[in-house]
Amino acid sequence: MHANFHPALTRLCKDTVRSHIGERGRGIAVFEGRVWVTQDNDLRDFVLEAGESLAFDRRGRVVVQALSDASVLVFDSIDGNTAATDIG
Repeated sequence: MHANFHPALTRLCKDTVRSHIGERGRGIAVFEGRVWVTQDNDLRDFVLEAGESLAFDRRGRVVVQALSDASVLVFDSIDGNTAATDIG
């Protein structure tokens, strides 16, 4: 399944998968639940829980799967400030 995130908090039901093109300086924050995150050309996978975030360090497709019902926010970090972004 391919779908886009929106600039507001995105609710993901368990097992929902979302993907988009990540950029250096962009990231994802988890507000509720637990998600699995992987990015093209990165051997690492991440499991993030509520209160955790991940900043992307490269351009590439990012895949997020909800391991439980979850709420996430994809953001841009500009000069240390965090702002929600539309990546659709």
